[in-house]
Amino acid sequence: MAAQVLSFFRRPAAPRDWSTQELAEFYRVEAALIQVGLSVDSERGLSDEGEPWFVFCRAEDDEVVVHFARIDGRYVISAPAYCGTAVGHDFRALVRGVIERDPALRPKPTNNNLFLHPTAFLVVLVTTALLKTGHASAAAAAGHGAGADEKVSGAAPPTIAIVASELPHETLILAAINAAIAAPVLVP
Repeated sequence: MAAQVLSFFRRPAAPRDWSTQELAEFYRVEAALIQVGLSVDSERGLSDEGEPWFVFCRAEDDEVVVHFARIDGRYVISAPAYCGTAVGHDFRALVRGVIERDPALRPKPTNNNLFLHPTAFLVVLVTTALLKTGHASAAAAAGHGAGADEKVSGAAPPTIAIVASELPHETLILAAINAAIAAPVLVP
């Protein structure tokens, strides 16, 4: 007589980290924000279930500004500045949707064919969330700068960083978009 053992539990899936492209986009945003003088850090990891997460935090106090995750194949964006959580299967469409739901960021109808680069939407989302918290400060003013141990080199020079805290939000967002599109990124 042979016995057979049946398992009633599913095996845990192998950890599914962010793709290289997804990580590059996140780190490009971080580099752009640092380059324009905004004080921001990022952290990433896997949940106990093996699902990836990525957060952007204010460098001064490590307060989470935007939290990204992928849970059961669906992307999740949560940011206190946007009052809620958004969930969807297409990351870029989800980012665009969060931006379009915000009255201050909703694109104004125009008669031209000007479109934002897909990377720009993520820059706008994170930069605006950072600025909406009201605690965004220049890296130099807070005593933070890109040191030898940071992921990205090329922080804003002190004069640019000090002025960054006094610029209008729209100017900082445009500068961050420009930096993100033009600059290469180093993925750790």
